Amino acid sequence: MTRVDFYILPDVDETARHRFASRLAGKAVQAGNRVHIMAAAQALPALDDVLWDYPAQQFLPHAMIDNARGEPVTLSDEHADLPATPEPAQPRVLINLTPGFPAAFASFSRVAEVVLAPERRAGRVKYRQYRDQGYPLFHHELDDWESLQPGEREGAKTPRKKSLQPGERAPTAGDRTGYPSQREIDSPHEDAAAPRRTTSRHGGPASVHDRRS
Repeated sequence: MTRVDFYILPDVDETARHRFASRLAGKAVQAGNRVHIMAAAQALPALDDVLWDYPAQQFLPHAMIDNARGEPVTLSDEHADLPATPEPAQPRVLINLTPGFPAAFASFSRVAEVVLAPERRAGRVKYRQYRDQGYPLFHHELDDWESLQPGEREGAKTPRKKSLQPGERAPTAGDRTGYPSQREIDSPHEDAAAPRRTTSRHGGPASVHDRRS
């Protein structure tokens, strides 16, 4: 069954969401997964630029899903027709950067929902949609995710704790007003050597002119 992870960022800008998605996609590819990132159509050019340059010196080969030629990461907007059946030969990860509920998510082994601070209420609505269908859900509050060092996992820092008042109970996974308090991430965070660029920004072989100084 598809596992669904909600990553709650303290950031408020879309660029931070793209940086986090690039970092998460890189980790998933290192672990042997193929990754599809779904974003709004108007956000795809900016996302493409981030995947070229972030993290530094770690270009991630990627392509639009309609033009893909074996790249480990594909991109599309929310209207693309994704395969409705799983591919058993290799695990697949869907990173959803859109506010919508992805129709073909069950064909992926894992789904990552990336939620910015102002979107927490809308994120809870999606959380309930997954929960009501019986999918396993995990929640990660990420305070300083960009400051993590190599070998350190997101979610491994000391979590913020809220003092309970007399008669108040801690939130549980069954609460309809919030996320569960699951914080552990089981994917590794060792930085790999940066792969060489094999394609240009236009989809052809990379040349000296394509490389940035």
